[in-house]
Amino acid sequence: MGEPVMHGRSLQKLGREIAEELDAMRDETVVASARERLFERRVLPVPRRAPVRTIAIGFAFSAALGAALVFGFLRGRPSEAMSFQIGGERGSEGAFVAAPGAAPVTLRFDDGTRFDVEPAARVRVVSSSLSSAELLLESGSLRGDVAGHVKAGAWRVKAGPFDVSVRGTGFEMSWDGDELEVRDITGQVVVTGPYATQGVAVKRGEYLRVSLGHAKLVVSAAVPSPPPPASP
Repeated sequence: MGEPVMHGRSLQKLGREIAEELDAMRDETVVASARERLFERRVLPVPRRAPVRTIAIGFAFSAALGAALVFGFLRGRPSEAMSFQIGGERGSEGAFVAAPGAAPVTLRFDDGTRFDVEPAARVRVVSSSLSSAELLLESGSLRGDVAGHVKAGAWRVKAGPFDVSVRGTGFEMSWDGDELEVRDITGQVVVTGPYATQGVAVKRGEYLRVSLGHAKLVVSAAVPSPPPPASP
């Protein structure tokens, strides 16, 4: 009777040992599988080559950026100052010029431009450079002969709300706080201001008069008659 019992216990022990061996084998399989997955995750993907079109666009953008920086640098550089004389004496930007006597006062600039400030007129030199220059006619008459060679810059003469752009032209203009007149033009000037917001070109032989009081701009081939006095 005892032997069958012992035989049964031996079988149970053998079964447990076999189960433990199987569990150990399964654990090792799981560990190996986990190691493989971990290795796959740590392998970095090989980057793909950028398309030729993308590279070309990058080079084009870099070139455009470089050109913009150079252009901005050149624009940011101050223009070279232009010397001038007032009645034979050296002048400077911001100078105020008036002709107290019966004779005009002459302004001579290094680009060959000349202005005659007529008696009783008041003029200020706002800026003076080789690329551009500007005068302000506060009142009275101004006669100019602006150089027109290649190195000469564009000139602007302001009077009240008006702006007269001149290049390579002789002209005369006057301003009394209400009326602007431009006459004796040898080439062409462009007047911008009230009633001429887009700019009005006035050519040789023409005459321009703008009256703020009468809200009128006239360009004529002959000097027009003065407007009638306003009715009281």
